[in-house]
Amino acid sequence: MHVDGYNMLCPAARHSGFRRNPGPFGGPVPGPTPPLHLVERGPGGAARLPSPRRSGGTIGGRCLDRKAPTPMTNQEHTATLTAAEALAKRRQLLDDGFCLVPGVLRGDLLDRMRQFSDDFLDTHAVDHKFRYQGSDFHIMTKEAWDQQQDPRRYHDPIVAELLNLPAAVAACDQLGLENMTSAGSFILLSKPPHGPPLYWHQDATYWNHPKSALPWPSRVFLSYYLVDTTRENGCLRIIPGTHRKRTELHDLLPDAHSPEMQRADETHLAFTEQPGEIDVPCQAGDLVIADGRVLHAAWPNKTDTRRTLILAWWDVFPFPSVPTWWEGEPPPEVHADPNATYEHSRKPSHYLR
Repeated sequence: MHVDGYNMLCPAARHSGFRRNPGPFGGPVPGPTPPLHLVERGPGGAARLPSPRRSGGTIGGRCLDRKAPTPMTNQEHTATLTAAEALAKRRQLLDDGFCLVPGVLRGDLLDRMRQFSDDFLDTHAVDHKFRYQGSDFHIMTKEAWDQQQDPRRYHDPIVAELLNLPAAVAACDQLGLENMTSAGSFILLSKPPHGPPLYWHQDATYWNHPKSALPWPSRVFLSYYLVDTTRENGCLRIIPGTHRKRTELHDLLPDAHSPEMQRADETHLAFTEQPGEIDVPCQAGDLVIADGRVLHAAWPNKTDTRRTLILAWWDVFPFPSVPTWWEGEPPPEVHADPNATYEHSRKPSHYLR
């Protein structure tokens, strides 16, 4: 599937500056606390979270007395894509629903992310219902956690470091991902030694909304791989194009991460090999950017060591905005009432054809 209508000029060459939403990182918010959107990146901008506080974090009520993080320089984390590579990866994200940017997470922060994840996983048991995901621990910035006070979640300063990683900011800017907002959290996903596969699923919850029909994403996940990942230890599997093209599997799968799916065994069709699927092997430090609508899964881990990644969700291109690089007539769905409300749904609607 090919997507027409976007400008082949690199957005980073045409835009600069960034904006922040009001909130814990952007200033005081009068009145009731709004939905949490802690960071906003303008078109081609380099929005950043404030520097993380140089103190230990709290995990499960325990204070971690870690050394202050080593500052990262622009020389250590520079854009790794040429303009031509960035445009090709933007096309792949639009056409296939994902792309891979190599070597984004490196050096000291990669080492500390590994140490953080190992320490956390060594001290926190995984609920059996998350066995196919491997784990499902949500780690937040302290500011984000203070707004929600959710005892099922955790907070640590390292979250802000990853969300503000200059190389990732640069990659998203080069791809033309505009007005990105984060709720200030990431998910620790680790497939244990000899852990089972992850079932086929897609993560969109807005299929009743006209934005689910748009050729550009409304929500993306950024997955940072902490170890080299192959089919042997549980690499990502994707069915390219399924973010915009309906397949029979869409109508047969239970809702992602639902009790029905968590109760299933590995004979369920959600674990079967599918026509057109591909493996996405990664090296440690690689970043996978994927549309939340695309069908994806993971192979089992057949090795004696963990396979760990960090996943962060970002909203992008807030409806009804059109990417600045889009050429031609925008899709008709952008003319829908932006103030209308739509019931959340994980089931693909008529918007997926």
